[in-house]
Amino acid sequence: MKLQFDKNLEYQHQAIASIVDLFRGQTPMQTNFTVTSYNGQIGLYDSTNGIG
Repeated sequence: MKLQFDKNLEYQHQAIASIVDLFRGQTPMQTNFTVTSYNGQIGLYDSTNGIG
């Protein structure tokens, strides 16, 4: 299944705005979780569409 976005469809703009509004005003949570890459793995999973 591939999700497609058409910037000209108003209902898609409304759906995005609804999700953004859910998080509006919330402060970011501080965590101890970090992600690091090792020199041997840089670019291993990269693709033209991002990571994965």
